[in-house]
Amino acid sequence: MPEAGWLYVLEIPALPGVVKIGRTSRDPTLRCRGVGGADCPFELVVAWKKPVPDAQAAEKQAHRMLVAKRLRRADRVLGHVAFARSREFYRANVQDVTSVLEVIVASRVRARSLLLAAARPGRCQPFRSGWKGRRKLARHYRPTGRAAGFNALMVPMMLLAVIMAVRPDVNWLPWPIAASLEWLESLSMMLW
Repeated sequence: MPEAGWLYVLEIPALPGVVKIGRTSRDPTLRCRGVGGADCPFELVVAWKKPVPDAQAAEKQAHRMLVAKRLRRADRVLGHVAFARSREFYRANVQDVTSVLEVIVASRVRARSLLLAAARPGRCQPFRSGWKGRRKLARHYRPTGRAAGFNALMVPMMLLAVIMAVRPDVNWLPWPIAASLEWLESLSMMLW
C-alpha cells in the first residue's frame, strides 16, 4: 500500500553544490535535525519539500533519475568520506534537482488522481486490443470525453512549463530524459 509522506531536498550551506534527497513521513524540518551526526557532520537546511501520495516510489524514481550526480567513494568532501556510504547525497545544483523533483511529484499526484477516477463507475470505460493476430491485452481503463485529451497533454505540458521556467542544464540526466527535455526546449523556442 502506498504510504503518503514528504519528498525533500536538504542543502548544506558549508558545501555549496552538495544536496541530500530523501523522504519522510513527518515534517522535513524535524527530519533535518535528525540527519546530522555520522552521515553528515554539517548543518543541513531544507531547500525544498513537497507532500507526495507515494513517497517511497517517488524517492526511488528520484534516485534513479539522479544517479549520475550521486557522490561516490572517490568524492572526498572536505576530507569526509561518510557521504559515500549514503546514496542520498548528490553533487548538484538545488534548482536543477528541484525542477526534476517537481515533475516527479506532479506525475505522481496526477497518476493517483487518474487511478481514483478509474475506480469511479461511469467515468472510464474498459477497452481491449482490437488488432488481429495479437494476444488480447489485459483490461485497461481510459478516460472518455474531454478528459481523455486533457490527460494525454498534461505531462508534456508540465515538462514544457518547467523547462520554460527554470531552463535547467540537462546534460547530467540519463540520455533518454535529457534528449526528450532538449527536444521540448527546442519546441518551446519555436513556439515562442
